[in-house]
Amino acid sequence: IFFRFSASSFGKFPEDETMPPAKETPLPRMETSIIACIQLGEAVAITMLFPVVPFLVREFPEVDAADHSQVTFYASILASVFQFAQFISSFWWGSLSDTLGRKPILLIGLASSCATNILFGFAQSLKAAMVARALGGLMNGNVAVAKTYMREITDATNQGKGFAMFGTVWGLGSIIGPILGGYLSFPSTRMPGLFPQDSLFGIHPFLLPSLCSALVSFSAFVLGFCFLRETRPPSLTVFHLMRKKSRNWDRMEESVESPKPAPAPSGCFSSKGRAALLEVLRTPGVTPVILANTNLGFFVTAAQELLPLWATTPPSEGGLAFQPSDISNVNVWMGVCLIFWNTFVLTRINRAVGSIRMFKYAACCWPFIIGFTPFTHLLLGDKALLWTVMLVAFTIRPLAGCCSFTGIGLLINNSVSNNVGALNGFAQSPVSLTRGGA
Repeated sequence: IFFRFSASSFGKFPEDETMPPAKETPLPRMETSIIACIQLGEAVAITMLFPVVPFLVREFPEVDAADHSQVTFYASILASVFQFAQFISSFWWGSLSDTLGRKPILLIGLASSCATNILFGFAQSLKAAMVARALGGLMNGNVAVAKTYMREITDATNQGKGFAMFGTVWGLGSIIGPILGGYLSFPSTRMPGLFPQDSLFGIHPFLLPSLCSALVSFSAFVLGFCFLRETRPPSLTVFHLMRKKSRNWDRMEESVESPKPAPAPSGCFSSKGRAALLEVLRTPGVTPVILANTNLGFFVTAAQELLPLWATTPPSEGGLAFQPSDISNVNVWMGVCLIFWNTFVLTRINRAVGSIRMFKYAACCWPFIIGFTPFTHLLLGDKALLWTVMLVAFTIRPLAGCCSFTGIGLLINNSVSNNVGALNGFAQSPVSLTRGGA
């Protein structure tokens, strides 16, 4: 039903608008590189938890490590609390970027990511870990704002290539993140000579990868602060308000007995800003695109976050009894494939069929890809065959991912011409909600 609905609704978008001309404008290198660094920090912070979340939860005193169902339950909550927090905050960060500019919102997100990663590394209880993850989601709206920024530094000739960069960077983060999480967590067990059990990293088994992830976000913050140019001049700043107040001080003193109300700012929190957002949502085609994006985010995230939980389940219960390093290897392989597909294949597919058809075809592949994965449990008797089949499946899966997410990202950003930050934030909110539910 969903695919029929989305296919008929997407027919409202002209295919020719998503087909770039033959002559392509070069991407701005500085801005694209900095956005790539920002997205890399986000990808590493999210993916480093995937291989180890079941093992990390077992270390918390509130959890019975021997009860696999309890471990799975709390691991799913810990993995989803970040997304639930982003559901609350994504729209407001996107709207604020329309008012205050893109750069300050991106920098705030990077600073909060750095701080909350360190807090998460020091967490010694499930509650503390959940608070750190929740703060990381509440204080970070960079996923939506970065897409808005990319739209503003590209044109119709290179927009597909620019948005493909997000998939490439996510693939790189999918390599670095699982390596950090899978190989640097629990260092006192892996490298007792360097990290004794009573050392700082022995007491906090996830601190080392958390510090490495925070370093990536901090590096992106420095680059963004020094070199990222603003693409949307802020309509409301503290400096502007102070200057305006200084200029009108004498006039305000004279009219103190019958002051006139100051005009409301035209930002995202005013009635004018809310009316503009409602106007955007009434634009033909916007609602089905948001619904399609929400559905896509739900079942892809469900497959991604359930993979480590299922893979670490004992074979008697239908799992593979994988270790963190095994899950890291799978994620690294998918990251390598994602980089390859985005770098060498995605742009050609987009030019050949257009963004709408690219999204449709890729989205139709996902039910088969997800439904096939659990049946690999039947191949446990032959390890070579098991890994061969899994590598083939996890080679096709990144191709479907890069085509579907890049396609829907292009459709969202080309749906409107104004209030793009608010639209991206609004589109990200239900995705975060469904990802948390997944």
